[in-house]
Amino acid sequence: MPYSLPKITSDLFESPTAKFCPSCGTLLEIGIDGASCACCGYFCAPKDLGLSSFKTKTSTTFKHEDVLSEIMTEMKQKRAIVEEECPKCGHTKLYFTTMQMRSADEGQTCHYECLKCAHRFSVNN
Repeated sequence: MPYSLPKITSDLFESPTAKFCPSCGTLLEIGIDGASCACCGYFCAPKDLGLSSFKTKTSTTFKHEDVLSEIMTEMKQKRAIVEEECPKCGHTKLYFTTMQMRSADEGQTCHYECLKCAHRFSVNN
């Protein structure tokens, strides 16, 4: 049986924390002058929503450092081990990763980390 979308029956969908577009049902974006729909272009003033004014609060759900840490953890799990000499301790096994740090027409940057002393260094190829 095919799925059908429910009919929009209210002027504004009711929610304790959000307001929805009466035309298409999309979450309205609240701004200083009123609320607008990014999907169909509907716009209304705060009084049209039954409000005397809007109070907005912005927050982030993640920090840049957390995302970077997650990427680095994933990269560490995918590192290969190569037989190269550590310039600090002389150990012959190093973790190895590459990244395109410069423009696309230049070589990759190879990053090494010693398995024994954790010394890190990079080489531009």
